[in-house]
Amino acid sequence: MTISAQKKYDLTQSPLYMVLSKKKLAEKLNLKSSAELVALTRLEVPYRKFEVEGKSKPRSIQMPSKPLYPVHVRIFKLLRRL
Repeated sequence: MTISAQKKYDLTQSPLYMVLSKKKLAEKLNLKSSAELVALTRLEVPYRKFEVEGKSKPRSIQMPSKPLYPVHVRIFKLLRRL
């Protein structure tokens, strides 16, 4: 496994810059349609909540549900380039 330099760009060059519609946002997040984006916002249980023992106190964790996880990963990949 090799580590390569991350591709960086200016905020104004970000794929998320000036996205003003649900349709465009859905495209940028690799979703099939804006309806799929809306469906993700209406999930009954969008996050799984649990606690993990920390060094001094328990730590509360909120993990995205299975349908929401790929969207989180895509947003992370887009934002880490800024």
